[in-house]
Amino acid sequence: MKTRIALPVSPSLLWSARTKGLIWGTPVIDADGNVFVGSADKVLYALTPDGRMRWTYTLPAAGDSLIDSAATLTPNGLLVVPGGDGHLHALNRKTGELVWRFAAHHTDDHEGGVVVNSFEGNATMGPDGNLYAGSDNGYLYCLGLDGKEHWSFKTNMKIWSAPTFDPRGRWLTFGSLDRSVYVVERETGKGIASFKGVSRHPRPWSCSRRTDFPREPFRRASEPLAPSTANIRRPARSLALAGFPAGSFDERGREEVAFSPHLHDQRSDRG
Repeated sequence: MKTRIALPVSPSLLWSARTKGLIWGTPVIDADGNVFVGSADKVLYALTPDGRMRWTYTLPAAGDSLIDSAATLTPNGLLVVPGGDGHLHALNRKTGELVWRFAAHHTDDHEGGVVVNSFEGNATMGPDGNLYAGSDNGYLYCLGLDGKEHWSFKTNMKIWSAPTFDPRGRWLTFGSLDRSVYVVERETGKGIASFKGVSRHPRPWSCSRRTDFPREPFRRASEPLAPSTANIRRPARSLALAGFPAGSFDERGREEVAFSPHLHDQRSDRG
C-alpha cells in the first residue's frame, strides 16, 4: 500500500529561527512539539513549538567541533547530541544541562589540529534501549543510557550512516565510508558479515565471508548502493517550519523503511 499525504496548495510559513552557522543536521521534535537542531556555530538550539528560544548548549571550542548531524531523544528525558569535538553530549531535554559526555577513544582527539574522533553521523536509539553512534575514527559505539560503553566495532573509514535493526533483535547493519555495509550482532558487537561495493556491473556486491544470517531483509542486495546526489541541497542557516495537515501512513510501509539495509544520512563532503 502506498503512503498518501495530503499537501496544501499553498503551505504557509509558521515561523523561522536563524543560527550563526550552517544547518546540516535534521531537526528532531519531541512529543510536546519542542524542536532541537544543531548548527555549524557549535550550538544546539532548543526551540518551543512557536519558534521561541528555550535554551542553547555550546560545544567546547576544540578543532572541528560543529554539530552537523541529528540528535536523538531518549525515553528517560535526554537529548543525545553527536559532536564534532569527538563526544556524545547527553543533555537534560528540559533545561539543556549536561548529564554525561562520552568520548570516542580509539584515536587521539586531535591530529594536526583536526578532531579525528568527530561524531558526524546521527546518533540512533535502538529497539533494545541502547544508543548507537558512528565516529570519524571508524568505530561504531553502543552505549547504555547512562553513557557507559557496551561495545565498539571497527571499520576502515569514517561512519556517517546510522544503523538499522533486525526486527527479531539479533543483528544490526550500517555503512562505512570504506564502501562497505556491515552486519553485526546487536548484543555483543561481533561482526557477522560485510558487503563491499564494487564498480563493475552487473555485480555490485561482494561478500567477505559466508554466513547464516537471515537473507530476507536483503532482498534488494543486488541493487547498487551508490549514494544519490539528486536531493543534496545547500545547507541553510535558518530553520523554517511550514504548516501541513496531518497525513495518513501505512504501518507496514513504515516498517519496511525502518529496516531497510540501504544507507541513509547520505550527504556530500563539506570540503
